[in-house]
Amino acid sequence: MRPRLTSRMVAAALAGWLAGWVDPAGVMAQAGGPYHGVPPKSHGEAIARARKLVEQYMGEERMPGLQVSVAAGGAIVWSEGFGLADLEQMVAVTPITKFQSGSIGKSHTAVGLALLHEQGKLDWDAPVQKYVPYFPDKGHPITIRQLAGHLSGIRHYRSYRDFITYTRYPTYRDGLDEFKDDPLLFEPGTRYSYSSYGYNLLGVVIEEITGQEYMSFMRQHVLGPLGMRDTDAMYWNSIIPYRARLYERPSMATPNSYKVGFADPRLKNTEELINAPYTDISHKTPSGGFVGTTDDLVRFASALLQPGILKAETLKLLFTSQRTKSGQETGYGMGWNIGKDDEGRRIYSHGGGPVGATAHLLVYPDEKVVVAVMVNLTSAPLDDLSKSIGEAFVTRTAEAR
Repeated sequence: MRPRLTSRMVAAALAGWLAGWVDPAGVMAQAGGPYHGVPPKSHGEAIARARKLVEQYMGEERMPGLQVSVAAGGAIVWSEGFGLADLEQMVAVTPITKFQSGSIGKSHTAVGLALLHEQGKLDWDAPVQKYVPYFPDKGHPITIRQLAGHLSGIRHYRSYRDFITYTRYPTYRDGLDEFKDDPLLFEPGTRYSYSSYGYNLLGVVIEEITGQEYMSFMRQHVLGPLGMRDTDAMYWNSIIPYRARLYERPSMATPNSYKVGFADPRLKNTEELINAPYTDISHKTPSGGFVGTTDDLVRFASALLQPGILKAETLKLLFTSQRTKSGQETGYGMGWNIGKDDEGRRIYSHGGGPVGATAHLLVYPDEKVVVAVMVNLTSAPLDDLSKSIGEAFVTRTAEAR
């Protein structure tokens, strides 16, 4: 049953935000509390600790809205919304509010590629032209493995103008026009250089192998089987129920964004929130064009902690750092950052930073704890918050053993 919100509750939340603080229980507590798909009694202390961390963060950073979910042992044990999804209409964030997850979409695409590899339809070490013959030759072979690990030499966004685009591409193939004729930054395999465009190309690889539109394949083989019912593509003309509005602070805009006219110079020095500029990301779904909930993100990551949708050897491939030709580890597998936290625990993660939103997905594979946080603000600092929340639940999991 969806939480019932009253105008008084939402008005109180808005007043709190304007004053620079968030009510400790948030609007959600008055509206029926957080999601209780799994009784969180055994995690009560961790939830209380994590909630205080979020409340403090909301106040210090003056976030418009935030959504968080935590899974432990494959079950969602905490899911809650804080603040507002829409500042003008005073709509509170709830667990069913949908946020843009940005580059976490690369993790989804990597799973789609892995499924095709298991079916014998995709060779990680084949040149991309085997599947996309119309992609221009670059003088060096570019493999699927290199594209998935950001070793291809294909460029990323060069400026804010690449990041914010009004151009409407009818298909993902058409979207390749943004970069397909540009030279490589380096010989593939010799360096790590993050590239969203490389993942856009991988989305076209999926289409050419399957004969399906990318999202049709992903819904059928990834999102559907994993129960990610609230996740979909963020098309320019989509009507998406419960979607959060997008915001930014002018002080976060880059100097170049003022130069090319994407930010209003009259607001350059203000800390007040404004509506984020429009950008069409319809052609960027494979690299970062999904919209959904933190519940769906922790479902997704939890499903990758044991064989199921993918075989054990395939999961190991996704979660093993790639290396350059010289043998240097990159810290990136296939769709995932690979590392350790300050305590030496293994972690997998991915962030997302679309215009008007920020997302972070954090996995502790040995403890089987997954944390997802999303906000409706450009360039919000989420990594430390996610790790602090994760620490609360990882500690609780260790104590329960």
